[in-house]
Amino acid sequence: PIDIEGHGTHVADIIGGLGYEAGVNADGSYPAKGNGVAPGVQLYGFKACASFSSACNGLALLASVDNAADLDRNPATVDPVDIINMSLGSNYGQPEDDLTHFANKAAEMGIIVVASAGNSANKPFIAGSPSIGDGVISVAQTTVPSATRYPLFYESSAVSGTIDAAVFQNWSVAPGATEIRGAVAYGNANGTNRNGCDPYTDDMTDKVVLADRGVCTFTLKAKNASAAGAVLLLIGLVAPGDPFEGGFGGGSPTVPGYMIRQVDANRIKSQLAVGVTARLDPANRPSLVGTVVGSSSRGPTMGQMFYGNAVMYGQMIKPEIGAPGASVSAVAGSGTGTEAFGGTSGASPMVAGAAALIKNVNLFLSPQEIKTWLMNNAETNIMNKPGLFGDGLAPITRIGGGEVRVDRAAAARAAAWESVSQIGALSFGFVDVTGVTKIKRTVVVKNYSDKAVTYAITPTFRFADDQATGAVSVDAPPSITVPKRSSKSFTVTLTIHGALLRDWGMNLGPQGGDATTLTTYEYDGYLVLTPNSGSFNNINLPWHVLPRKAASVTGVSSAKLNTPVMFTNKGVATAQVDTYALVGVNPFNLASGYAGEGQPVTVLKNIGYITYDGTGICPGNTFLMQFAIHAYQRSTTPETPYQAWVYIDADRDGVFDFAVVNADFTLNTLNDGRNLAWVVNLRTGSANAFFFTDHGSNTANMVLTICGSQLSDPTRPAALGGPIPAPSIGQPLDVLVQSEDNYFTGNVMSYIDGIVVVPGGERYLGLINDIPAGGSSLLTVVPTGVNSPVTQSGVLLMFDGTRGGIKNGNPDGKEAIAVKVQP
Repeated sequence: PIDIEGHGTHVADIIGGLGYEAGVNADGSYPAKGNGVAPGVQLYGFKACASFSSACNGLALLASVDNAADLDRNPATVDPVDIINMSLGSNYGQPEDDLTHFANKAAEMGIIVVASAGNSANKPFIAGSPSIGDGVISVAQTTVPSATRYPLFYESSAVSGTIDAAVFQNWSVAPGATEIRGAVAYGNANGTNRNGCDPYTDDMTDKVVLADRGVCTFTLKAKNASAAGAVLLLIGLVAPGDPFEGGFGGGSPTVPGYMIRQVDANRIKSQLAVGVTARLDPANRPSLVGTVVGSSSRGPTMGQMFYGNAVMYGQMIKPEIGAPGASVSAVAGSGTGTEAFGGTSGASPMVAGAAALIKNVNLFLSPQEIKTWLMNNAETNIMNKPGLFGDGLAPITRIGGGEVRVDRAAAARAAAWESVSQIGALSFGFVDVTGVTKIKRTVVVKNYSDKAVTYAITPTFRFADDQATGAVSVDAPPSITVPKRSSKSFTVTLTIHGALLRDWGMNLGPQGGDATTLTTYEYDGYLVLTPNSGSFNNINLPWHVLPRKAASVTGVSSAKLNTPVMFTNKGVATAQVDTYALVGVNPFNLASGYAGEGQPVTVLKNIGYITYDGTGICPGNTFLMQFAIHAYQRSTTPETPYQAWVYIDADRDGVFDFAVVNADFTLNTLNDGRNLAWVVNLRTGSANAFFFTDHGSNTANMVLTICGSQLSDPTRPAALGGPIPAPSIGQPLDVLVQSEDNYFTGNVMSYIDGIVVVPGGERYLGLINDIPAGGSSLLTVVPTGVNSPVTQSGVLLMFDGTRGGIKNGNPDGKEAIAVKVQP
């Protein structure tokens, strides 16, 4: 197919492009070009994406995988490709994704499938489909050897400081040997062109231009800065995450370019009013080699762990291996042109080429064995950031087995993998721990040589502070002997002492883009197998578990007014009880969706609300209201695969006026990771948000907080009923709550209708203290004395309230109890 956009040409060249010496043609001289990873391969191209955008057609993607599995399209013949590379994906990969399902089926047919993990940065659970498939090799991006990071100094009349995380963009002009200094300009003086995507109307001579990331290519920003006379371009991120080396987007920029973090860009912007100068010393630039690129997406996978019957999915280690991206590779249609091509799109073909080399070494290896060979022999000493900047080793959910080392893998004589998944990793999943939990996995060690080998087995932790808690231990036999040309297995036991776990503080509304949160609560490391003979390879198997300290509450589902009833906690964490007016109940659940059908299932179970005084918090000192959403199924994050839509008819005219919904910080994408309770004006489409979504990760509970002032529409035309003022205390509101698929179809999955809520009109309140570990508390449902039309049938207890940043969990199915009031 014709590659107009150029993405596929870059990928193909990295996999198996041919090198050539420098020379001269009709266009002039051209430099030498190196080979791809596996220059002897046959390459097949399947076009599934648009020529002038990054959009890919779902059916075309499926057809491409199908055609690659049957090159002549004749079912009577067997002619699949050996390897499929997919440098593409969708954030927060879902097990119901059809392309992931097709990729897994291709692997079952004997095809090695490699896919990029994504370029959405170091954020929990954001690794994309189809790379999350258990049969797919999911690839993270590590830095190319030439990557460097520069300390950037800034000063104004008020402050001065150092930005120690400016990443040089290799497609830009390298700085000279002397210091670069200039006044910082952020767009034109009139406030336009702050993303640098248009030519500047102001003179930027000798200035340092700061441009927001987004809308156009990095190189166009650099070109416009160059044309205006700038001496330096700073690309400021507009969302949390680490700076990275971006890909070349065409053009000929003549100014050095660097990327900086959002927090650093904002620090500079805050000083623009008084004048701020930036300077950069090219002599001070530590190497980034051996680090994960800031934009590389992080796991583990979404969903709940399922383990058994030769299947594993949910909360698995992804990505599984890293490789350098931003390699210099061929430019489509240029003849001899080359340029840097970044992202995990450039890292994935590095691993696809490595897989081809391993396949050439041993034609009889299965796709999972080749995946294991690569993972077993990867370099594990990979940093999250350079040691100079103090961020330490990369967690397993960023790098998996490590950075690819194809030479080590090609020389391997033994391999080890987990028996059910047949992957060279031990994924123990997410676990609510109410006491002491033991999880077992079986490891298979295969000796491919004609000589027996004994391996010493040593469990290691990635981070010493995790091991020091004593909460998690990994036990395995001290050694295993494997005869020649045979396999042996051993059992690994992971023991979790819930009482020793850190109190859980992960709340993915405000922290969905915060990598440190996940790193704090996950435990990980490598199971290291060391041979007794130097002729055998060392083997490293990454392991990972995400354990949450949990309560386990039991109690009644009905109670009489003013009559105390007992609730008991048999877990190791305090049950932090929040109570709400129970106004909606759905007694009907649905079966979960199936892999590949693109239909996730999240069914609403209970709806509650509560009103607070919003004085000093809400505009106009209106009330503050929380909607409590309790579902039958858990969601890993509040980002996806479902949204709770709370539709509100404020004037009770039969037409819904507003909707409260959990959505990404950007509202309409899944990029930022943080999640807000947005209020949408259904007439105008405008939206605002004052509060983060309350969601403790891997939970069926979610709380959306709004102010009464957000439920006003002062400009609604008279023909539609006139302006809607903010509701007052005691004013009934008609409500419909729906769970809607926000990943695949937008379909409604469940709903609870006929709800009436009244701000301050709750008829019953539930009075109960937090329930200590191993203890009990009494619930008393008391009448408020308010006579309102609220559809309240009782109280809803949620056991994962937040106290001082702590939000401990409860086992699946025990996160909330609806208590109805007895007559």
